[in-house]
Amino acid sequence: MRAANASDRLKECREAKELRLSEVAGAMKVDQSTVWRWEQSGRVPDDRKLELAEFLDVTVAYMMGWPETREAA
Repeated sequence: MRAANASDRLKECREAKELRLSEVAGAMKVDQSTVWRWEQSGRVPDDRKLELAEFLDVTVAYMMGWPETREAA
């Protein structure tokens, strides 16, 4: 099983809430094509990550496919 990457996770989060790209775009006050690009590239501007994660009701770490916990080496 491969680890989730940000592009997969972004789309998964949106679809889990049964939202269209246009609905996310409206909430984020961006064009629909911008949300599509975020999903395709897995890149969300740093200044938008928290707002988007809160809208999708997930943590930024989960949304971006990052490990949720960090173990000391």
